[in-house]
Amino acid sequence: MPSDAPAANAAPKAAPLGRAIVHIGFGNFCRAHLASFIHDYYATVGASEWGIVGIDRDTPRTVDMIEFLTSTGFTYQIRADSSTQSDISDIRSVIDLINMGVEPEKALTNLIDPQTRICSLTITEKGYYCDLQTGQLKMNHELEHDLTPEGRTRPKSMHGLVVEALQTRRAAGMPGFTLMSLDNIPGNGNILKKAIMQFAELTSHDGLADWIETHVSFPNSMVDRITPNTKTAADIVATEPFRQWVVEDKFVNGRPVFEVLPPSTGIIITADVLPYEHMKVRLLNGSHSALSYLSYLAGHRFVDQAMADPKVAM
Repeated sequence: MPSDAPAANAAPKAAPLGRAIVHIGFGNFCRAHLASFIHDYYATVGASEWGIVGIDRDTPRTVDMIEFLTSTGFTYQIRADSSTQSDISDIRSVIDLINMGVEPEKALTNLIDPQTRICSLTITEKGYYCDLQTGQLKMNHELEHDLTPEGRTRPKSMHGLVVEALQTRRAAGMPGFTLMSLDNIPGNGNILKKAIMQFAELTSHDGLADWIETHVSFPNSMVDRITPNTKTAADIVATEPFRQWVVEDKFVNGRPVFEVLPPSTGIIITADVLPYEHMKVRLLNGSHSALSYLSYLAGHRFVDQAMADPKVAM
């Protein structure tokens, strides 16, 4: 990379940032993972359409986060801690955060907006409302509400929000968008597709599921970055220096040209995520389990304590 290229934690150039990414589930992991990658992309290329509009549920945390980000111009900090140092970065890739419980119409409008090319999600495995093994949708009061006329305009679930936005885009002759799960679930794109397709088939919109099959993509991805909770919205997001994002190159409406970033950034664009998932589960997760068993028997209750014990870490 040229010597005058910006450092990974540099502030982005003073250039316009668009709203091509809508992210549902704006928690700490999104702030430490997706938003930091997009920040580095913006810092490298300058003016970019790939800014992030966050959407989250109506909780006291969401209310506090909107107030905090509004006061900082949607800038926040992350701190990457290692055993030897802590690096603090300003993150400026987020341009808005919407409280879906208070402003569902605004959430819908942003997904319908033709500028939106990717809808990413971190909603945890519980948010898919389906059996993760079979993909079978599990109906609940939110999904039932979103199948009603009122629910179509004021959705409560991710499914209702996304499917109604796609139906509106379809009716207007607009292109679809990429639906990209960033949850730590093997085959997360496949699971998301099954949930969305089943819900679409339950709506009164004839042919919508077939349209989604053709005009929407669901790339699988593998994500990794340890990110603990914070107590308040204003707290620095603590995380680890290591980060990884392996994503299937299956984007139906464009994507950032991540290839301009150095390999050290941690993004891998690939045709098949499965080998990376196997590597993580068998090598990383397996070693973590082995470490936990031995450390617990040795009297440790925290990973950092265990790693500081020469008998365990050797």
